[in-house]
Amino acid sequence: MVVLAAVALAVLGALGGWSVTAAGEEAATKADKKAPDQVRVDLSPYRPQYDTLEFSQDNKYVCVWLRLRSVTGDYNKEPARVVVFDVAGRAVSEAVDAEGFLQGRFADLFPRTSWRTRFAEFIKDAYGWGFSRDFKMGLRFVNPRNLDGTPAAPNYPSTKTWSAELWRLDGEGKRLWASDVEMFQTGGCMESGVVDFFQWQGKEYVLFAFSGQEGYVLSREDGKVVEEFTYGHIETTEEMAANKNKWHLGLDDSDPSLRFRASALSFDPCRRLLACGGSNGRRVRVVSAVPPHETVFEAHTGESPFNWWRGWWSVRRVEFAGGKYLIADYDCAGRIGLGTLEPTEIFDVETWKVVWSKDSLDIRRVSLSPDGKLIAFIEKGILKIEPFRPSGK
Repeated sequence: MVVLAAVALAVLGALGGWSVTAAGEEAATKADKKAPDQVRVDLSPYRPQYDTLEFSQDNKYVCVWLRLRSVTGDYNKEPARVVVFDVAGRAVSEAVDAEGFLQGRFADLFPRTSWRTRFAEFIKDAYGWGFSRDFKMGLRFVNPRNLDGTPAAPNYPSTKTWSAELWRLDGEGKRLWASDVEMFQTGGCMESGVVDFFQWQGKEYVLFAFSGQEGYVLSREDGKVVEEFTYGHIETTEEMAANKNKWHLGLDDSDPSLRFRASALSFDPCRRLLACGGSNGRRVRVVSAVPPHETVFEAHTGESPFNWWRGWWSVRRVEFAGGKYLIADYDCAGRIGLGTLEPTEIFDVETWKVVWSKDSLDIRRVSLSPDGKLIAFIEKGILKIEPFRPSGK
């Protein structure tokens, strides 16, 4: 059934209090005989400021971010006001409280959104953090220091020492250990990194990978660094010069854009694979988080990072999803009068073939349900939910 939902928003109070009315639950519907399994929801009444979507853990609902509550001034930490629809396109008013934040069982169903509210104190002073899949454990990095012990700028390129803290988050919360971790940072942003938990050969570890070129594996037992690795092969000075000449780029031979650097990261703990999206170019590289840290897949290798008609390419997002897929969003910054390109590809991680793609400026935040059976995205202000039909299936 194609559902066209229109729900009124009521903005309450001078302090920004607000609520979503239940009117959308009685929204008019219209059937499309050609596509009976496609759901369409008009988001214009909600005026969403962000393009973030999340499927619920039970595959029955979709959460759409509307706006962030300004508390810390840090996008990576701000609580998100949302609206929730079931997969038939009906607004679920009981999913959010009067301020628009997830509540009750829906906070558990959407953990990637609700942690911003549930664990606000845990992330308050952190520069990098992550959670176990059941959200009972959390690791955070705090108190960056230069090697001489003086306070360090968290995202400035340098070797610095961090305090890594492992916390048990259920119940009253308890810090299990704190460990000093010395890391060399090439300018990567800590907040855009990945902290995730995994098992290997009967032991438990924590992966920490930030935007840049290096990742680390910590022992979950005591926080000691047991592995350091790069995100695959990083170009030599000679290779950088050769690429500049091959692509006819007006850059210095040592320009950092000629060397692979990840700006988007995602981790699959079951396969122990780290996906890295390049900050210059469309390269998507997947490396193993365990020795010998092989590069198991790379897309768009050998391509120029520069589109002469539209500008520089970058990978805006990579995300493991749907149990066996990897989503990659690309962006090509526009030049005067020529606009931008923002294609999306979905790879099957068993074959590494592209099984779904869209090349449109109008597509936002392609998402897959945890079971891989549904796909959702926003197109021209319309939320679309439909069966995921990968090519060749």
